[in-house]
Amino acid sequence: TQAQLRPLALDTALVRDGKPQAVICHADLPAWRAAATRIQAAVKQATGVSLPLKTDQELSPEEANQTNLILVGTLDNHRLVARLYHNIFVCLDVGYTGEKGYVIRSVHAPFGGGNVLLVGGSYGPGTEAAAEAFAGLVKQQGRPGELVFQRLQILKPDTRKRQEERIGLLDDKARDE
Repeated sequence: TQAQLRPLALDTALVRDGKPQAVICHADLPAWRAAATRIQAAVKQATGVSLPLKTDQELSPEEANQTNLILVGTLDNHRLVARLYHNIFVCLDVGYTGEKGYVIRSVHAPFGGGNVLLVGGSYGPGTEAAAEAFAGLVKQQGRPGELVFQRLQILKPDTRKRQEERIGLLDDKARDE
């Protein structure tokens, strides 16, 4: 048999024909929950449609593979972001964006199902900034009953807390310990 490539899923529909086409999946922590709620409000205002909110623990693997997702979390607090991180689709950990920096990026059908939009920061303030920036994009792109994004890749780093403190080289004694 001849192998056939999957078609590229370059557009990520969040709302189509007045119906939700995505789930907002957030880390179960206050700043990340607040950011997810901000995104949900922006989508509702722009399109008239409310996207469902779920924590990363509430979203089943089947749901994760069947729908488009907006992920709000990091390697350290969100199991789906960790899965994408470990498969080298995204990079969002405590050293990536800095305290108030953020990333917004699309990942097209990473596991054969829906697309993923990652909206977040390494820390709470950056995650809040990401939600505000994404809300601005939603306002620009959305219209009643419709919201579809093409490829997104935005990185706004902040130098504060961007990387962990450098650990010096280990001497033989420290290595053995």
